[in-house]
Amino acid sequence: MKIPKKIKMGGHTISVTLRELEEDHGYFDSSKLEIHIDSKSPVSLQEETFIHEIIEAACFFTETKLPHPIIQSFGLLISQAVADV
Repeated sequence: MKIPKKIKMGGHTISVTLRELEEDHGYFDSSKLEIHIDSKSPVSLQEETFIHEIIEAACFFTETKLPHPIIQSFGLLISQAVADV
């Protein structure tokens, strides 16, 4: 899967950046509409993190409070489904 530089969600444009991160594999910054992914991570983990952060963004926009283990599971499963296409 190619991670895009931006995505659209609910009429909003979210920028996606691969860069070195100190602690996390990635995060969604809702105040700046940005997804950041650790460029040092293996590609498969970058892809999983990208999907994970899309789910985090969807939860933000829909005011849905999914438990983090559910988001983690969905990110893992969806990233594999997309990567294998």
